[in-house]
Amino acid sequence: MAPNERLHAACIAGIYLDALSQDGFFERPRLLEALSSAREPVIELCAPAGYGKSVLLAQWAATESRPFASITLARRHEDPAAFLAAVIEALETVEPVSTELAALLRVPELNLPLAEDRLVRDLEGRRKPMVLVLDELECVEGEDTHRLLSAIARSIGNGSQLAVASRAGGLRQAARLRAGRRLAEVGQDRLAMTPGECEALLQRVGLALSGEQATAVIERAEGWPAALYLAALALRGEDDVAAAVARFAGDDRFIVDYIREEFLARASLDVVDFLKGISILDRVCGDLCDAVLERSGSAAVLRELAELNMLVIPLDRSDTWFRLHSLLGDMLRAELERTAPADVPGLHLRASAWWHEQGDLVRAIEHAIAADDRDRAVGLLWEAVPTYNSWGQSATLRLWLEQIGLGRVSTDPRLALIMGQVALLRGEGTAADDWNGLGRTLIGREPAPIEGTTMAGTMALVDGTLARGGVDTMLAQAGAGGAAIPDDSLWWSWVWMLEGIGHHLREDREVAREKLVEAIRHAARNGVPILQVTSLAQLALLDCESGDWDRALMLASQARAQIDRSGLEEQPTIAGVLSVAAMVKCHERRSTEAAADLRLGLSLLDRLDSFAGWYEVQGRLAGAAAAQGLHDLPLTERLLAEARDLDPEATGAPLLLAWQNRIEAQLGDLRDSAVGSLSPAELRVLRLLPTHLSFAKIATELYVSPNTVKTQAQSIYRKLGVGTRGEAVEVAKESGLLDLTDRP
Repeated sequence: MAPNERLHAACIAGIYLDALSQDGFFERPRLLEALSSAREPVIELCAPAGYGKSVLLAQWAATESRPFASITLARRHEDPAAFLAAVIEALETVEPVSTELAALLRVPELNLPLAEDRLVRDLEGRRKPMVLVLDELECVEGEDTHRLLSAIARSIGNGSQLAVASRAGGLRQAARLRAGRRLAEVGQDRLAMTPGECEALLQRVGLALSGEQATAVIERAEGWPAALYLAALALRGEDDVAAAVARFAGDDRFIVDYIREEFLARASLDVVDFLKGISILDRVCGDLCDAVLERSGSAAVLRELAELNMLVIPLDRSDTWFRLHSLLGDMLRAELERTAPADVPGLHLRASAWWHEQGDLVRAIEHAIAADDRDRAVGLLWEAVPTYNSWGQSATLRLWLEQIGLGRVSTDPRLALIMGQVALLRGEGTAADDWNGLGRTLIGREPAPIEGTTMAGTMALVDGTLARGGVDTMLAQAGAGGAAIPDDSLWWSWVWMLEGIGHHLREDREVAREKLVEAIRHAARNGVPILQVTSLAQLALLDCESGDWDRALMLASQARAQIDRSGLEEQPTIAGVLSVAAMVKCHERRSTEAAADLRLGLSLLDRLDSFAGWYEVQGRLAGAAAAQGLHDLPLTERLLAEARDLDPEATGAPLLLAWQNRIEAQLGDLRDSAVGSLSPAELRVLRLLPTHLSFAKIATELYVSPNTVKTQAQSIYRKLGVGTRGEAVEVAKESGLLDLTDRP
């Protein structure tokens, strides 16, 4: 192909400056120099579409010795877990990320503070300088994702840089970065073409204008490269150039119309049909295009189009994966909807099927939704639930549900049961009951029986976890779940966990141990940390009962470490795990660690909403045992009272009832210990408390300051586990510490 013919082909398909720039026809040295010389860790390119931001970054990458890792953001990155996954994938292309950071993707709910911390530590510890590129930031508005982006911006350094490109808005923490001299800004004013660049571009495309005409076009385009380039292409074919220049206003509709008319009119029908068909895809390869278009040889076509600068952009060095330039894709999709709307659903369905075969449920679901095939979308969503509940991308699940239509949740049993599982994992027992009940009602209306299906199995497992009918219900529903779910289901660790817990609560310890060990192995192998740590804690309780405290400590520590690795600290359903860890650590005289675990565990326990009775009772009893070991009488009594209110007997668990009775029997020893811990000075104050003397007069009596008396009184209350002066007197009477006939 001759140079001018190649330029003509690039003009037809390239649409604006990008096509020329990517093939070296037109570069902007001043901007490349600005990027290369920037020493700030963060570089922001912010301008409307068509200012050449993406191409400029690509040209910079081609001239840099450092590796580039690029992410093109999309709406799904509103989910901070999806954004984190994309960042990890990009970083991995340069240097492996830490196992702690990677583990955050395998949890029921992303722990945002922990994600920030681990992302910062990973970036600060990276050895190989690189440039991380985040393109099309305008697609992401969510506060949580921007919080992670802020963590990247404030921690990247040591020779690495973050480059962000956005049409509007940009970095929300720009002011802080600017104040800290960490931000280099390349805005619309700098990305706009200079008069000299504009004149050079007009000459490149062969448009001969007078000085006055060129100035008019440049001013009306306001330095916008895309508008200028399209104007040049349009004006070049006009007989009356002066009149055309006068009419040109550079508005978006004109540009879009030109793209539609000039590009589609001049490209071959085969190329147009090919590009329109694949415009529904965010990334393409030969096999995918063949499947979607029901043809062969697509790989060769993609490579040829990329070589001809047809805005088919390679994503790897092997020319396997490509993407259409976003504006070209937008235009082609609009043209496809206009000219062949009946073809669109079929294209999306074939794309959904192909991605499903590759194991990419994200794209499979998104294409099913785009095809408006709600039944297929719901089926794929049901398939994705175990994985997404483990990876913490619940925001993505909610987004899909919104796209499918929240109204369908009340009519489709699968969607109702999905909502029930999500509620259960969040500790929302009432909501889980309600959604499971709705699912059962909807299933009852189905024409075909569902016994033995995965729907029936997961519904049984939710019911078994909540165990509203006690331990017998737990074991019966666990058995029903195991009979229904497939042999290769991730939920087998759920079945074995429930069976292990149920047998333990019924004091059938041998069977319980066998089931819990199986649950732990299966959950660890399949990456379901919430079930793994719950099973580890229950097994630790078994070892406590048998007196094997060393093994109990090992299991509790393993569970606690997994909580840290997986970012589960804010998950309410690990409250009981932390209470068990605190109890074991108290016994092993690790008081500081025990107190920290107990505080966190109790804060999470309070967030449970009408959750499983057995779990809430067991969590409080383990907490009471830990508080007892920490000599905290008030907390011990409070947790025991809360456990009594929950009625351990109603759980049908003799283990819990016996445990509560045992802890209550030990309360007397704890009170004696508290009384014995009173200092001589506190005893002197205590003996004056039954009188009507104020603290000030007691201070006069004892020749100390009123503040000293007040401090000693508060210490007495704390040690005796009381809250008032009168209660302290009553406990002291019962303990024989007061001789009321010898009062002053």
